[in-house]
Amino acid sequence: MNIKLANKGDINEIMVLIEKVNKKLLSLGFSNWNKGYPNQQIVEKDIENDEQYKLMDFNQNGHNIIGIYSLAKFHYPIFDKLKFTDKTNNYGMIHRVAVIPEYQNRGYAKLMMDNAENILRIKRYFSIRLGVISSNDKLVEFYLNRDYKIKGSENFEIDESPFYLMEKIIK
Repeated sequence: MNIKLANKGDINEIMVLIEKVNKKLLSLGFSNWNKGYPNQQIVEKDIENDEQYKLMDFNQNGHNIIGIYSLAKFHYPIFDKLKFTDKTNNYGMIHRVAVIPEYQNRGYAKLMMDNAENILRIKRYFSIRLGVISSNDKLVEFYLNRDYKIKGSENFEIDESPFYLMEKIIK
């Protein structure tokens, strides 16, 4: 396994991964990734900004992208209006963590989150913020178990369920 920045040549494979994840989410009753989000323009922008990471599985045929996440440099104003523990605005944002369905429940999301948190720690950020759909109990528990704290909730146009806005202080 290897995690590194994605490049323009990865866009099609990333979009196939997103499509597979979308189908899996729909089968579980979650529609938050099924209203044109995330789309190819978002992925292209993440790649252009050096924010899109990929988890690769190496095999006899080369490698396959089995997971993705984005580390955003842009701060969303919605996060700035809540009462976060870190008041410095020196925080990183993690977005769009996804593992292809046939590789889920094997610890790869944990591996990617460990990597993302390490990158932000090395860059000397004080905290990490993310949004997670509140109706996905398993995903909310995943982040709570990683010491993320719910700091508020917000509705976004991509789903009817509110999203928890979460924070983790980096030590």
